[in-house]
Amino acid sequence: MKVWTVLALLGFLMSPTLFGEEKDVLTIENNTGFILTALYLRSTEAEEWGENLLDIPALLNGDQALISHESEESPTIHIRARDKEGDTYTLWDVHSDEQSVILTLSDIDPD
Repeated sequence: MKVWTVLALLGFLMSPTLFGEEKDVLTIENNTGFILTALYLRSTEAEEWGENLLDIPALLNGDQALISHESEESPTIHIRARDKEGDTYTLWDVHSDEQSVILTLSDIDPD
């Protein structure tokens, strides 16, 4: 009985939520018509986009990428992608519980 109690306590202490390391996974589909080379996420309160979360060299049109990111306290996040030509596409105020999104040409940012 003591062994199970110790194991349960160790499991709790080592849980990712205790250390703030809980990760969410988001599927992003590229339907822009262009090759994406970078993906960024930020909470609505953040001012900086942070690092590129795309772990492959390029996301081809029609392909999907799984993005692992820190769980957000904010109810909404912003998602930005950059294509090979340097154009950006942004989805504003995406609910942070969303599990998949689709980027299209209509999400392109004005110059």
